[in-house]
Amino acid sequence: MSTLLACLPAVVMAGDPDAPTPLAKCREAIELLQLTPESVLYDLGCGDGRICILAAETVGCRAVGIDLDAGKVQKTRRIAESRFVGDLVTFYQGDVLQVDYRQLPITHAYVYLPQDVVVKLTLILQQCKGLVVVSYLHPLKAPHKFTKHGFYVYRF
Repeated sequence: MSTLLACLPAVVMAGDPDAPTPLAKCREAIELLQLTPESVLYDLGCGDGRICILAAETVGCRAVGIDLDAGKVQKTRRIAESRFVGDLVTFYQGDVLQVDYRQLPITHAYVYLPQDVVVKLTLILQQCKGLVVVSYLHPLKAPHKFTKHGFYVYRF
């Protein structure tokens, strides 16, 4: 069986707005989220889907990725199928700021987006009671539970 890394595009230069979360950081984020098989993880700005796919593979939870780029979403769906987690993960093309998360079965969220988008997401995500959020590098505009290795962890 091939590794997840072999299925994903090469990591782009640091500072690039399309730079994916490094796989080691994905593993750390999954630990910080404290996912269980009953969790429903949303990756907001999912890019190549690595957080969703890795969470489904390692924890067995359901995961949903949302990204603006339709091409990335199509490719990510193919990667999920090739990794045999297509039944656990779903990817949508759309704007993460236009989703009413209160109407969804969301228990956990991962965010690695530009700071201006993260700030706008804060008010939206705070309306989801009990939601655990891990944001990488960019803090939400809310008090966080704790910070660890560039991650900000929240519980609303």
